Amino acid sequence: MTLMYNIRYAVIAGLVLISYLSVSFGFIKISGYSLSLSGIAAIVLSIGMAIDACILIFERYREERLKGKTSHISAVNESISKSWPAILDGNVSTGIIGILLYLIGMNIFKGF
Repeated sequence: MTLMYNIRYAVIAGLVLISYLSVSFGFIKISGYSLSLSGIAAIVLSIGMAIDACILIFERYREERLKGKTSHISAVNESISKSWPAILDGNVSTGIIGILLYLIGMNIFKGF
């Protein structure tokens, strides 16, 4: 993130990811879920999806600034509203695939 964007955006993305991880691990701790290898892979995948969302928003922000928006707040609001459909589509499709893999995999590993 630091190579593509300036240090300020990399710090913001880092803080967002740290808060995302702390909330995720908080839910894991509260629910008492023990992490398996597939659970760790799901956490890594969700981190990748969060990074993808940050990159989408930052790229849209860069486009809005190049179009001539002078206000940071309006550029941020516009970039979030324009990148939200792509973020939602990625999360919904990943959720559907996760549910399908869970339903298919439960019969295979039930006797294991």
